[in-house]
Amino acid sequence: MVPKVDISALQKSNAEKLNSIQQAQVNFNSLAIKAKANLSLDGNENEVTINFRMLRDQKIWISVTAVAGLEVARAVITPDSILILNRLESIYLKKSFNYIHSFTNPQINFKTVQAILVGNVIEEAYAQAYQFDLTDGSLFLDGTNGTLAYNLAFNTLFKLTDLSITDTNASQSLKVNYADFSMESDLMLAHHLNFKSVAGAKSISADIKYTKIEKDLALDFPFSVPKRFSVKN
Repeated sequence: MVPKVDISALQKSNAEKLNSIQQAQVNFNSLAIKAKANLSLDGNENEVTINFRMLRDQKIWISVTAVAGLEVARAVITPDSILILNRLESIYLKKSFNYIHSFTNPQINFKTVQAILVGNVIEEAYAQAYQFDLTDGSLFLDGTNGTLAYNLAFNTLFKLTDLSITDTNASQSLKVNYADFSMESDLMLAHHLNFKSVAGAKSISADIKYTKIEKDLALDFPFSVPKRFSVKN
C-alpha cells in the first residue's frame, strides 16, 4: 500500500520540491530484480522472464529467459560498453555504449538507463531550465537540456510516475510510465513499468512487472563467451 500524503506537500517552494524529489530517489549499492515482461522490438513481441543485477553507477547485468525456461540472451552494460550473448543465433556482440544510441537519443548515458530501471529522476531533467506545475493532485516538471525536452510527473510521495523525453530536432522519443508502488527491501519502488523508445524507424517497447527486488546483496555478474559463438564487433 502506498502511504497517503497530504497534497500540501506538493505545494512547497520549488527548492523544497527539488529537495523532496531528491530525498525520494532510490538509494542502493546493488540491486537484484526479477521480472516478467512483454518485449516488442520493431513489432516482434515476446513474453520473457528477466533478471537484472545492478552495481550502482558501474554495471547492469541482464539475463532474458523465454517461456520454455531457456536463456535466450545475456548482457552486461557498463558506462563504456555493451556486451551481448545472443544464444538463439550463437552470436557475441561487443560494442561501445554508443551502440544504444541506435535505439534512442545520443544524450542517453549509463546513468540514464540505471535511473529508468529504478524509477529515479534523470539528472539532466532538472539540471537546466525547469518549471513546476501542480494539476489534479500531481506535480509536473518540465525542462530542457540541449535539444531534449523533458516532461515528468510525480505523485504525492514525490515518486516519478511518468517520464517523457523528446528530441526537438529528430524523430526520437522515450516514454516510461511507473505504477504499482510498494515497499520492498526497504525501498519504495514502482513494480510496473511501461517503456517505449522510438528512434527513427526503430522502436522498442516493454511492459515489465517486477516480481522480486533485493537490495545490497553480494552479487556476481557471470558472463563468458562459448567457443562456438561467432564474434560481431
